[in-house]
Amino acid sequence: MSIIRVYTDGAVSKYKKGDTKKFFGASAFVALADDDSIVHATAKARIDTTISREEMSAIIDALEWFDLESSDISRNAEVKGCNTLEIYSDSEYCVKAWNERMDNWKKKGWKVNSGKPVANLDLVKKLDEFKDYAKEVGIDVSVIHVRAHEGDEFNEYADNLAVKSKLALIAVVEG
Repeated sequence: MSIIRVYTDGAVSKYKKGDTKKFFGASAFVALADDDSIVHATAKARIDTTISREEMSAIIDALEWFDLESSDISRNAEVKGCNTLEIYSDSEYCVKAWNERMDNWKKKGWKVNSGKPVANLDLVKKLDEFKDYAKEVGIDVSVIHVRAHEGDEFNEYADNLAVKSKLALIAVVEG
């Protein structure tokens, strides 16, 4: 297997009950082999989050699963022999951050053009660390934009995972 394709997504809902107002969210990803078989799928739910954080978290979760830091021998069986990771995201913010903005933000001390700090800096720096390490070890990681809710089977799959995870968390909180 030479390429792993990963579809990522995030979902967030405002939750209000009485005086309590919170944002519940989840990140999810689905990883595919060359033959489109699903080799891994997962979601994580969180409280007090934003859609940008969940979209970025989905990419980070996928990169952590891919296990860039392990040698090929100790890697997950699903990714042994893989040197290319294609990550599909419907978040233009995440795609542009990876492909266009991170290097510039880093040069400017993690500030945007207006001089304000980059939003979600903790996650942006984590993405940057993965990007730098992938280059160092010769893993080609691409982050590619896919249109949301346009019928892409695997984008919809990731979206459904994120939504279900978020709703499950809300159900637990409601007891």
